[in-house]
Amino acid sequence: MDARLKSSTQPSGVSHIAIGDIVVSAVNDGVHQASFDDLVTSERAACESAHLGEFRLAPPWLTINCFVIRSRDRLVLVDAGFAGKTELVGRLLGNLNAMGVEPADIDTIVMTHMHPDHEAGLIDASGKAVFPKAELILHENELAFWTDDGAMARATTEGQGDFHLARAALAAYGDRVRAVKMDEVAPGVRAFPTPGHTPGHTAWLVESGGDQLLIWGDIVHFPGMQFTFPDTSVAYDIDPAAAADGRKKVLKFVAGEKLRVAGVHLDFPAFGHVVSNGAAYRYVPEVWRPTT
Repeated sequence: MDARLKSSTQPSGVSHIAIGDIVVSAVNDGVHQASFDDLVTSERAACESAHLGEFRLAPPWLTINCFVIRSRDRLVLVDAGFAGKTELVGRLLGNLNAMGVEPADIDTIVMTHMHPDHEAGLIDASGKAVFPKAELILHENELAFWTDDGAMARATTEGQGDFHLARAALAAYGDRVRAVKMDEVAPGVRAFPTPGHTPGHTAWLVESGGDQLLIWGDIVHFPGMQFTFPDTSVAYDIDPAAAADGRKKVLKFVAGEKLRVAGVHLDFPAFGHVVSNGAAYRYVPEVWRPTT
């Protein structure tokens, strides 16, 4: 076999779609091995069966995506990936480079929330901001939570580590951090609060030319299980019951509105629709197209 065909490294993980006049790019940061033990559910066996019935890997893997939104003269990054945690994550910067985007080109970073698999890529190993000119935007309830000493004291040891990481990222961006509610942060891009997984968990709604896309963070971690069993939460939900309630509300909304979605943990390239199936749901990936 030609040695050129034996490479074990995938080419750049980038896919673009057009939402009216706005271009949204899914930018893969990698994958992270998870566990069935991460599930919080009374239907563990059924969840595993559904997952394995779709020929998915066991133990399950967590896809990690970021998104770039090009809106007029603005370049917006949604989340920053899990840089530095394992050899299979941290591909955001390389994939941005494949798009011709440098860290200094990013004007705005909008966060779905501040867990490490979403915010670790905000700072480098020395604690400096990776994106030197970007404003860092998150929901006001998310900022309040991660800066609350009482909430940190009540967290587990691992959870307290997440607080330290979030605070380091916020400190690195300093006066470039801005809290929002349902604000428009760029033309056609606004906050869409989806609390539950964390108190300020936020999706980002992109609207242009009569078309829409909802980019969510941790509404769904495991597509092979949580669409079919939307009551299933995960150990890293701050409040598993609230996360399940939030997930069901969002899935009902996007299915009813036939709204295109994109997800940080949906299978790359992570664009698709949600279809209602009684109390359960089905995810229909969008067919890849060679042009936006």
